Amino acid sequence: MVLFGSRAHAVAALAATVAFGTFGFGATAQEATPVAAAAGLPNHIHVGTCDNLDPAPLIPLADLVFPSETAAAAGTLTIATPDAMATPMAGSAMAGMPGAGIPVAVATTEVDLALEDIIAGGHAINVHESAENIEVYVACGNIVGLPDEQGNLFIGLGELNDSGLRGVAWLLSDGDQTTVTVFLARDAA
Repeated sequence: MVLFGSRAHAVAALAATVAFGTFGFGATAQEATPVAAAAGLPNHIHVGTCDNLDPAPLIPLADLVFPSETAAAAGTLTIATPDAMATPMAGSAMAGMPGAGIPVAVATTEVDLALEDIIAGGHAINVHESAENIEVYVACGNIVGLPDEQGNLFIGLGELNDSGLRGVAWLLSDGDQTTVTVFLARDAA
């Protein structure tokens, strides 16, 4: 289920997607104890800041899985490039860009904590390299700021440990709950 309560939410999601250079993604709501189809990047809400993080996660979020990894786990990986994209026209906005978009990992989790409490409590979203290397952090963002009139708060996730991973987290207030959607992209090679 894609979670868009208003036109503003749909525009915000589209803007985040376009910022990563891709035009398609799937996001599904998951419980606070998520299960992913393929091994992904664990991410959590932690107490503290990215500079001083409590290593014990406060709230687990759904694992981030890149589309190619999901397809590979299912045994079907097909990347199709339309002929129009294969040969960019000179002078076009796409000239010099590869035919395929930049893959974006997306995960959405409903958490049983009000957005105001998350912001006031001094928290960060931290992404880990893998479940096996949980102590290696690859991206992090402090949960700070003021939500807009619709209850949206967007934070950036900065690269850690030369991971080449950056992203955006979208926190949406829903009374005593918060919907957390994390978008993560790898640097273009």
